[in-house]
Amino acid sequence: MSLISLRGEIFTPRIKDREGAAASADESGELCVQFEVQRRDCSKQFNLAVGHAIPRTRAKTAEEEQNELLTNTLYAAITIENTNAISSLLAPEIEWWYHGPPSHQHMKALLTGETVCGAFIFAVTKLGLLANKVFVEGCGRTDWSSWVHVWTIFEGQITELREYYNTSIMVVSGGLFSSESSTSRPSVPKSGIRSSWSSGSSLSAHDSVVSNNATALWQNSLSILNNTSIPGIVFCIESFML
Repeated sequence: MSLISLRGEIFTPRIKDREGAAASADESGELCVQFEVQRRDCSKQFNLAVGHAIPRTRAKTAEEEQNELLTNTLYAAITIENTNAISSLLAPEIEWWYHGPPSHQHMKALLTGETVCGAFIFAVTKLGLLANKVFVEGCGRTDWSSWVHVWTIFEGQITELREYYNTSIMVVSGGLFSSESSTSRPSVPKSGIRSSWSSGSSLSAHDSVVSNNATALWQNSLSILNNTSIPGIVFCIESFML
């Protein structure tokens, strides 16, 4: 299966309903209030993910509580096809990163109007919270359609999406990348997260990528599979963010 890795592309959100009309976010504040009532009502129809602080040894901050609500609201809005509510949660421009097969950029396709709600099922199974970052894992129609979304939230709106499909993800803190690693030294984008790609290995064997003084904080389910050959991403969170 061919894979691509795209960095730092900017797009303008344009959410479309099933009839092809674009949603409007002119009254975003009012929409969010109205949708919170709908979110509580529709929560009986599907399970909303319970977010945990990263690392789990600490309590969630007020910012993380709000980001958890915003993220769950986003996926609930997608599920019930409330395009106006989706638009109200997005900044005018979103920075987007991607790694995976070229044909599986499902969230970007939804947010840019290439597809509509329901074209791909985003079933959230795991959610991690770290300051203004939200790490979300889920699956599609099959157990092997595993995806991870890393959202950056600023002043109540989503400003960045890192989208990964069938890629193992590990979040670490407290150490730089090992000098013995074959992976090139990662760049540091504006988001404050260093990232490194280790091709052809699952993250259960990433001792060769992360230095000994780094601490694993969060990982998706694909990263703990044994005897697999899965491309992996390591995020190094600077210690001052914790």
